[in-house]
Amino acid sequence: MKHFLLVIDAQVGFMVKGVTDLEEATVNTLLKSNCFDCVISSIYQNLPDSNIIRFMGWNKLLTKEEQKVTDIVAAHTNHFVYKNTYSAYSKELVDLLIQENNGSLPECIFIVGFDLDCCVLMTAADLFENLVKDKAHSKYKLLENVDILIDGPFIEAEKSLELKFKGSRNQRTIDVAKSLAEGKAVLSDSPRWI
Repeated sequence: MKHFLLVIDAQVGFMVKGVTDLEEATVNTLLKSNCFDCVISSIYQNLPDSNIIRFMGWNKLLTKEEQKVTDIVAAHTNHFVYKNTYSAYSKELVDLLIQENNGSLPECIFIVGFDLDCCVLMTAADLFENLVKDKAHSKYKLLENVDILIDGPFIEAEKSLELKFKGSRNQRTIDVAKSLAEGKAVLSDSPRWI
């Protein structure tokens, strides 16, 4: 079984934002461990006409220097995928995973990055939600050990301290076991989680 590491947006422009030493050390340790058969890194490219600029006024990662992947990530990456949305999930990524895993989706994908409350979680949720639709892809060992998956970015305007395991009301609580059984994302109705 091949092991894949998907590194989300480890770029110079995000490092300036204030990545903690612990987050950076964790990513570096994983990369240097040589535990992975294939490392795929996403590169976020903000475009001058993007919704991120138009609606949020966020005008970073427009230059090649800001978009550059950190040196250690670049040195360990086998493939790069480019994106201009929060999630790295795309047909290009799925095709690359299948190609690198000899014609089938891998059973084991580790996802790491610095922006855990947004891009990393969005990618994990999109991979789960899109790949679980096909029963053949639902046999991920990692998912068999997961009870719930919190999906969606934290939105300050929807913040609530009364929610269990979530920071804002827009986030979904996906029941992983039911989702695997039904082949689609199923929201949890258990008082334990919501």
